[in-house]
Amino acid sequence: MNREKISVSIIIPVYNAEKFLKKCLNSIISQTFKNYEIIIVDDGSTDKSLLICNEFKFQNKNVKIKVLKQVNSGPSKARNMGIKNAVGDFIFFVDADDYLEKNVLKNLVNNVEKETLIKVNYKIICNNKIFKTKIYNGYISKKNFIEKMILNNYPGSVCGCLFERKLIENLNFSENIYFMEDTLFLINYLEKIKKIKFVDGIYYYCLGNQNSITTSNKKIIENIDSFCKALDCISDGLDYKYPNQINTKKVILIEKELAKIDNFAVLKKVMNDKKIENILNKINKRNIYNKIYLFLYYAYTRKKIVIIFIYIKLRKLLKTLKNWRR
Repeated sequence: MNREKISVSIIIPVYNAEKFLKKCLNSIISQTFKNYEIIIVDDGSTDKSLLICNEFKFQNKNVKIKVLKQVNSGPSKARNMGIKNAVGDFIFFVDADDYLEKNVLKNLVNNVEKETLIKVNYKIICNNKIFKTKIYNGYISKKNFIEKMILNNYPGSVCGCLFERKLIENLNFSENIYFMEDTLFLINYLEKIKKIKFVDGIYYYCLGNQNSITTSNKKIIENIDSFCKALDCISDGLDYKYPNQINTKKVILIEKELAKIDNFAVLKKVMNDKKIENILNKINKRNIYNKIYLFLYYAYTRKKIVIIFIYIKLRKLLKTLKNWRR
């Protein structure tokens, strides 16, 4: 493969990102690698995002920029539209509230290999603080990557990856799930390749979740249900080969959602909800190999609400202390 002739299509789904969009777009236009096109898909933004995108296109007439629009339908549909309109040899996804180091595309292209997913390292930024993230370098086996991606030890995002366009022409992001659609897409792509390679260094910066904490019991129940449905789709895509990771992951995600609750009465309502009971009953305790999460599973299924509430408080205290030390 002649690296000097490689072209890249950069796909950016945009929804109400006016606060971050200019920084994202400027980091792309500043890339040292220049053989690219930018495909921006506005997902029915109601702020000034579309105006910013059109101004960016007008100000950079020497760059191939497509600004597409759709009725608000979510990032999966926006990315699918971007793929359909891409003409580059490779595809690179960027979220509108993230930004890149200037050499990211150059380093990715320089590491291109046949039937290999090339991935860069990233750092998370939250409240203007850059959090420490583990840096990976070199080749990772598919099995190891999948196991750790499910459990969030490896990033499960499509952002920061270089995808060969001809291999994803028949792949789509699922528009029927609303969580972990990136992970499902990655798993489907891994079936078409042989290796995964991390490029040394840090090139991709993504914003951590800065949304306010949701304490609505209805919203938390919906989130848990959606997460578990997404994991069932992922398990199906993996031919049910990773039951330990899938079942443990369900408990982890339930824990994260319950950790948003500050009110004991709200926690009680969530734990007594029939939908949550059904979700817990489908989790196979034999596949939960982490003792802490197995303990939580027993606390959930036996409705030890006081214990769960104390655990949530301790978890938040430890997280506060950890952030304070940083």
